[in-house]
Amino acid sequence: MLQSIHNPSEETRDLRQRLSSCFNLIEGFLLPEPGEQVRVNETFDGSIPDIGEHFRNHIKDFVEFVLHVPLNIRDTKRICSNEVSGEELKTYIKEFVEMFQGDQLPEPPTILEAMETMAENKAFNDAVWLYQRNMEEIFTTDNDGNINVVEKDFFMERHNTYLQQAMDLYRNRTSLMVLDRDRSGELRENILEISGRFEQTVNTLLQNQHDKIRLKLLVVGALGLAGIGIGVGVTEGIAAAPAITEFVSGMTSEQIITSITAFTTALLNRR
Repeated sequence: MLQSIHNPSEETRDLRQRLSSCFNLIEGFLLPEPGEQVRVNETFDGSIPDIGEHFRNHIKDFVEFVLHVPLNIRDTKRICSNEVSGEELKTYIKEFVEMFQGDQLPEPPTILEAMETMAENKAFNDAVWLYQRNMEEIFTTDNDGNINVVEKDFFMERHNTYLQQAMDLYRNRTSLMVLDRDRSGELRENILEISGRFEQTVNTLLQNQHDKIRLKLLVVGALGLAGIGIGVGVTEGIAAAPAITEFVSGMTSEQIITSITAFTTALLNRR
């Protein structure tokens, strides 16, 4: 459709090439005259009853042709070489409707610029989503649903890998676009902000792990001393540590110290 037997200008040839690169399939669908009311009435406001029935029937055929489900299964919709979902396609259509609501038809470059802007926004959002999805997968859970600890070195290694993947996706998607500005820096800042929230989770998990270790050491030491004090032996006192640790795991440090002090005092008094 965009081929020409004439010798087009460089601008026209470039425009044809850019339009061709935006779609993997370009077809035409001819529509009849929309009716006399539309053609002669200068105050026509888009009222559907004023549009000829013949035209409306063909519009119905056109919409079914474009959005036919079996066709979409075989041939995913692409705009600017990128796959688009049904929701994204709706956004494109709404944008095109707004363009054609004026008194004059938009120039082809204007349409192309709008398409590239929407495609660039999609590439940006997809890159952010890719990074976030990949990073979420490094946080696994145990059988009780608790998040497993993620080591800091592993977190940073995954972050650098997934950040690069997201940046590459954005650059590959936008490499052929003529954009007013490069948003690579904005994308990196956006991802680093998300990374900061993930890193905060990592730090919390590590802190909780360290607190549990200190708690076990505290309980073991206290029970060992209590065992010596009442003459039951250090081994017997330490043997009770796992059960006691589980019991006090939900307490604050102050509550634990107070409980162990009272426990030790009671045992010594009983002696």
